[in-house]
Amino acid sequence: MYKIDKLNGCQFLKNQMMSKFLSQIYRALVVNNTLFECPIRANVYFLRNLINPKIMPHFHPLGYYQLSIRIEMPENRKPLIMEILSK
Repeated sequence: MYKIDKLNGCQFLKNQMMSKFLSQIYRALVVNNTLFECPIRANVYFLRNLINPKIMPHFHPLGYYQLSIRIEMPENRKPLIMEILSK
């Protein structure tokens, strides 16, 4: 349903208003003491029940949702993978 291709991660870290939904996720990560700076370290990040229901679009019914983010960086062959499970 939501597909964002070719988002420049370093530009996003400088200006989180590029994507309202991703900026909400980023703010939650910062609250959890996970700060990202460029270049982002390749790793697997797993977060559970992180998303505030108020930021989900209202046309989605109540339920369990899974958001998977895979970020590939040209300067590093290892991808950054973030999986967020929320209810």
